[in-house]
Amino acid sequence: MSKPSPGRYVIYHRIQSSSGERLAITYNGQNGYPTVNPLTYEDNQIWIIQNYNDTTQSISPASNSNLQCGWGDNAVIVLPPQAYVWIIRNNASGYTIQDGGQTVYWGLDEAEEKQNVTIKQGEGGIFQSWILKQV
Repeated sequence: MSKPSPGRYVIYHRIQSSSGERLAITYNGQNGYPTVNPLTYEDNQIWIIQNYNDTTQSISPASNSNLQCGWGDNAVIVLPPQAYVWIIRNNASGYTIQDGGQTVYWGLDEAEEKQNVTIKQGEGGIFQSWILKQV
């Protein structure tokens, strides 16, 4: 399993919504919880992935790269940088995004619009799989 190259990406969920939409992680402002919304490739859906060390990477909104995705109340939250880093790895169904200790995953409770991106324990299954498309 390999990590993605540093760069600009849209990150959308492996499962489409019930209406057939690809659901992309969407930036909702500083101290806000990103949600998934239909993929539009607008600035608020573009994320910068940077290497932190050999294993971990940071994820920042392209529209405010001075912020980072951190760990909120069982969900991803966008905060001022504090070395919030993640292990991003590809597998047969896409990419998984885990904390540095590899105890939890980014995911969705259900593949529907406006859902928060959760951070929960799991096995990296389909509800915790993402597609990263470089833009």
